[in-house]
Amino acid sequence: MYWGGTNRMTERTPANKGVLEIKFRGDRFGYRAFPIPRGRISARQLRRAMDAVVSTNREDVPRSVGDGR
Repeated sequence: MYWGGTNRMTERTPANKGVLEIKFRGDRFGYRAFPIPRGRISARQLRRAMDAVVSTNREDVPRSVGDGR
């Protein structure tokens, strides 16, 4: 969950138990977060996909590493 207007993102279980908390430094902030199950893709694949999102049209990102559209 991204807490709008803050530098904080969290992941919680259905029972509202904290799993993960990310706090960005300085004036950095997040926009949207998606969990990626361990083993689904490698760190290298994730970085390459993130770079592709920034540098190309979103439709060019392979579905296997995109948001499922």
